[in-house]
Amino acid sequence: MKRSVYNAKKDTTLADPGVTVHCWYSNTIPTDTAYVYHDDDVANAKPEVLFGPGDGTVPEESLQICRGWLGSRVKIYEDMCHTCFLSSAAVVQDVVSLVTGQENFEGSMALAERKP
Repeated sequence: MKRSVYNAKKDTTLADPGVTVHCWYSNTIPTDTAYVYHDDDVANAKPEVLFGPGDGTVPEESLQICRGWLGSRVKIYEDMCHTCFLSSAAVVQDVVSLVTGQENFEGSMALAERKP
């Protein structure tokens, strides 16, 4: 099963999707980024967990992939965990602003604009 999931995803690209993307994330929470095994018996060994910035679930390196996409609009929220986005009043207000056409989000960075 694991091998089939890997094979299905290994050639997936993270290329610019060609549309404006609103990329919102937090990068101030310690997040697992690597596991180091100091024992050859990996099945029974306890790994050393290395931490880096992220949202507690997803490392910053993955969260900020959208920064390289043309037309991406990035907003970084402080100290917000991955699942906290679902119940955050600030995020809900930003979603409402987005869907009602009032997209001037304080703290949002508009990267290079996409030309029609």
